[in-house]
Amino acid sequence: PGERTSVRVRLGYGPWEDPAKVRRGLDAQSPAAVRRAWARRLQRTMALSAPAPWMRDEAVWSFAQLLAFEGWDASVGEHYVHLGGYAFFPRLDDPTHVTFPVREDPEVVLPLSLFEPDLARRVLRWTAALQRSSGDIPKNHNLTRDRDFAGMHVESDTEIWFLIAAVEYVRA
Repeated sequence: PGERTSVRVRLGYGPWEDPAKVRRGLDAQSPAAVRRAWARRLQRTMALSAPAPWMRDEAVWSFAQLLAFEGWDASVGEHYVHLGGYAFFPRLDDPTHVTFPVREDPEVVLPLSLFEPDLARRVLRWTAALQRSSGDIPKNHNLTRDRDFAGMHVESDTEIWFLIAAVEYVRA
């Protein structure tokens, strides 16, 4: 009683990996290693000057929060940034089919271009990968290559945000 044991496991199906390599990967995710990685990633943001210390602290916090929403979309093979669960929408004809807005990704490229240009580029590539042959970028995405948008509202201003984000990325 009172003793505690931590066990790290990986679940899922995939190709065989060398257990020593997996162990090194898990060790690299120790709390201390994660703190060091975040400090490196936020270094440029933490160097901001602001009229008051709380403003700089708020900028660092907000940017770290933004980076925490980075994800990988295996359906198109790119990273994206999703700002949270508030924006998941069920399809009208199938409530189990859930999507999230695409537009916020080109919007977040605006600050990412200055502080995380590599992530900004990957998010732009993700957005471009969703583009249809008509040139339209869907309003919502469901992390699949499913292009059946029946029952969904598909009009959006995502194309405009994508253009603005691309220009901002090139300017930075």
